[in-house]
Amino acid sequence: MAVNNWSDDYRTGDEIVDGHHRELFELVERLEMDISFGRGRAALAPTLRKVSTLATLHFAMEEKLMVDHQYPEIEEHSIQHQQATARIGSAMDQYLSGVLLLPTTLALELHKWIVEHICVHDRRMIQWVRRNAPEALAVSVQYVALSSGVRTLEQVRTTAEARAKVTSDERVNRVSSSCERARESVRP
Repeated sequence: MAVNNWSDDYRTGDEIVDGHHRELFELVERLEMDISFGRGRAALAPTLRKVSTLATLHFAMEEKLMVDHQYPEIEEHSIQHQQATARIGSAMDQYLSGVLLLPTTLALELHKWIVEHICVHDRRMIQWVRRNAPEALAVSVQYVALSSGVRTLEQVRTTAEARAKVTSDERVNRVSSSCERARESVRP
C-alpha cells in the first residue's frame, strides 16, 4: 500500500486548514510505515488516537468557520464530518479490539477519505469563503504568520499578500488537476 505524501498541491488556501491536513497526511504515513514494519496494535494505537483527536479538532474548526461565514453547504459538509468521525471511530475500535485484522485497510481507507474530502469538500468551502468572506482567510494567515515568528503588522500584511498570490485562480486550476490525479490513485 503506498499512500500519497502531502503536497502543496493539496493546499486549500487556508493556512490552519492546510496545517491540519498536512498533519493528517503525516499521521497516515506513519501508520503505513508502522504497518510495513509489522508493528502491532499497541504500536499503532497512539497514532490512531492522534488521527481521531486531530480529525475531531479539525472538523470543529472547519464547522466554526462555516457557521461564522454562513457557508451555504454547511449541512452537507457537516454530514461528511459526522460520517468520517463515525467511520474512523468504528474502524479504530474494531482494529484495536481485534475484529478488523488488516491495518492496511484502515490506513488506506483513511487516506482515501482525506484526499477525497480535501479535494472536493474542503476546497469548495475555502473557495466560497475566499470569495464571500476573505477576511476569514486573512485572519488565518495572520494567526499562522504570528505563530511562526512574524512580528509586525507590515510583515503580517506582506505574508497575507504573498499567500493570496500563491492561491490565485491559476493555482486553483493546477491543484484541481493534482487532486484529480491523487483521487484516481487511491480508487480501487
